[in-house]
Amino acid sequence: MLGGVGQKLSLNKITESTEPTRVAVSDGTFVYPPIHPKRTYVIPEKTLLLDCQAKEYFEFETLYNDAIDIEFFRLNAGSRAKLYIYRNTSADLVIAFDKIIYGPSQSLRVKGGKSVYIIEVEAIRDPSIDQSIRYIVKIDGQRYQSSGVFHTTIGIPTLEDFGSIPKGTPAEEVIGLTVNELFEKRLWKPSPAPSFYPPSISLSPGGKTVEEGSKIEVNFTSTYNKKDAGADYGATLLYQNGIYLGNVPGTFRVDIFGRNEFRAKKSYLQGGGFKTSTDGIKWPNTIKAGTVQSSTVVIQGQRGVFFGAMGHMPQSSEDIRQLELLLDGKKNQRIALNTAWKEQYLVFAYPATYGKLSLITYEEGLGANVLGTFGNIQIDVLDASLANPKKYEVYVTKGVLLYNELVHYNFQF
Repeated sequence: MLGGVGQKLSLNKITESTEPTRVAVSDGTFVYPPIHPKRTYVIPEKTLLLDCQAKEYFEFETLYNDAIDIEFFRLNAGSRAKLYIYRNTSADLVIAFDKIIYGPSQSLRVKGGKSVYIIEVEAIRDPSIDQSIRYIVKIDGQRYQSSGVFHTTIGIPTLEDFGSIPKGTPAEEVIGLTVNELFEKRLWKPSPAPSFYPPSISLSPGGKTVEEGSKIEVNFTSTYNKKDAGADYGATLLYQNGIYLGNVPGTFRVDIFGRNEFRAKKSYLQGGGFKTSTDGIKWPNTIKAGTVQSSTVVIQGQRGVFFGAMGHMPQSSEDIRQLELLLDGKKNQRIALNTAWKEQYLVFAYPATYGKLSLITYEEGLGANVLGTFGNIQIDVLDASLANPKKYEVYVTKGVLLYNELVHYNFQF
């Protein structure tokens, strides 16, 4: 009620309305009046006691949103009371008429958001209980009886799911529902809220591996997929390793050393419109304006593995870099020897950090280990930028090749 438990209600008098005595929701410290059958007892918390002697109309404003019990004092059989309830909040209010001396209980739910409710209560004898009174309640002309609404004195939350009423629902949220409302909640569980999807942006071309120290040219483009967001706006920004590089689309010359991560970023507007779930509820778009970032495109710089044939023993980085290039990292390699390599030395070179070879097999020689026919030297080899020398293990046949047919060697770490 107005102001909460223990505070007076806002009262308005009209021609046929008189102020009832002691109109307040009990905070658990109020005591029944001396002429009440339960005199000296404390009025239970959240109970509104209305003295109906020679009065018919009660008018009050309900800002209090917790469930309350209304107990009529001196509402004799055959008497009627009329309550004008002003609802100024959107929350529902559960009102229970549930006092043992009046017989069977009755509850109803006053929906939030309506300005005025008129509740009529008629006291009648209950023949099933001696000397007792029960209520017939009308709210805005619709009649409620104790069999038509749900009421319980259990104070703990619900223990099981019941249709759209989930486990753990406070008891006061279901008290006062009509049987029809309970069946509706049992039979029609509300559909889940629809999902709204943020936008995405893709960056092309994809990643690749190039020789360490390479200067490459990349034509970057992007594609914006708005999904449930608004339109994109402004330039698409390109970042290399977190540093702004330029706008997309565009062609960029970049030096590749180690791992290079490229991402595109794009700003977009808030999403608009609604989505309607299967139960007919319209849900507003939840996608706010923001910035979307592409997944990472990685261009990896890697030291090369070199192999091939030459007419003399290699002595320099320049000799090694004339050979064929592999970008497989530390990986066993199967090399096919072209017949044109006859009378030349076979060379296999790789970064010294990979360690020594464990064996070299000659397939056409029944897979024999021919590691002993190769000499092993070390040479400092430059990267693709012709800088940054790095020590390489270089394996070279001790003599020139004599084969006229295609043969295969396996170099294994």
